[in-house]
Amino acid sequence: MFPTAVPVSTADLATSALPFAVGLRDAHATTNRALTALEDNLNQHPLPPLAPKSPSLPEPTEIGQRQPHAQKRFATISQCARWLDGFDAATPAHRAVILSQSQQGAMFAFNAVPTVGHGAMLPASFVNAVQLRLRLPLSLLAGITTCKCGCAMDPFGDHVLSCPSCLCDRTPRPGHDLVVDVVASMARQASKHVSYSSRRPRAASLAYSPNWCPDITLIHGARDGNHVLVDVTCPSVVTRAALPAACHMPLATAIAATAMKHARYGNVHPHTVLPFVVEHAGGINKEGMQFFRMCRDAADNKLNARASDLSSWSSKGFSNFFLQSLSLANLKGLGHLFMVTAASIRAA
Repeated sequence: MFPTAVPVSTADLATSALPFAVGLRDAHATTNRALTALEDNLNQHPLPPLAPKSPSLPEPTEIGQRQPHAQKRFATISQCARWLDGFDAATPAHRAVILSQSQQGAMFAFNAVPTVGHGAMLPASFVNAVQLRLRLPLSLLAGITTCKCGCAMDPFGDHVLSCPSCLCDRTPRPGHDLVVDVVASMARQASKHVSYSSRRPRAASLAYSPNWCPDITLIHGARDGNHVLVDVTCPSVVTRAALPAACHMPLATAIAATAMKHARYGNVHPHTVLPFVVEHAGGINKEGMQFFRMCRDAADNKLNARASDLSSWSSKGFSNFFLQSLSLANLKGLGHLFMVTAASIRAA
């Protein structure tokens, strides 16, 4: 590495007193300690999906040689070790949020470059989104100590996300409805015929299920030519019922919500029920990600002309555009929820 600028041979790298060599040895030792911490905690805590399965470090004497992905290996180990340090120090609610945020696409809203119709958030919603993701006290709830239900209000918004008296503030469920629109747009990109079943009279859905009504229906959208009933739900990972599992297992809330949707619909043969779950911290359930990948492959990871006009350099392909859109829809809805809740409590 820099053979003409740094006159240190590979053999002398381990003992040289030159600042470059000393710094390189210190950096390698720091990363090696991170690797030890990572290996010690590997079976104690869940790790992000991109964590290395068999982490290892190149020796300092090997860095000058051609090492594909060496920098990535160093960075991944350091980041995962810091992630574990933060996870160890976190509260159960914070752990649940961290696990959900570590899933694919959960943080993509912050990769989006604002354009007309894509990536734009109100300043208050953006501040709220940053505070939610960093687990900071929410400015929108500043000064509010008691909820409408009489319970104490925490500064992080956990109570708002689980309080029954705040459910009315979700009407018309802005986060949910925005996510539904993104899912519908994603399906259209894959040449699916989309019907907004939730906007039709209730009787129209009885043929599918007497117990529930899908948000959208993909007409003949299954491989066998039958319909796909898509039901979107946006649960919180910090509710009293979800927290015990969500703070230990990634996507525990999404898995539970998926099972609940299947149970509610029951047997809809020959049609298919597709629960599309987006946790409030951003994690998407397995069925939702499978549907996303199916749409991406059908669209050849490209956008149509309308979506392309809304995209920017950060979202030119199907994957980035729609993962950003789902994350943005979720955060915009949460921003609206906290603004309406705070206003209603202050006005009471």
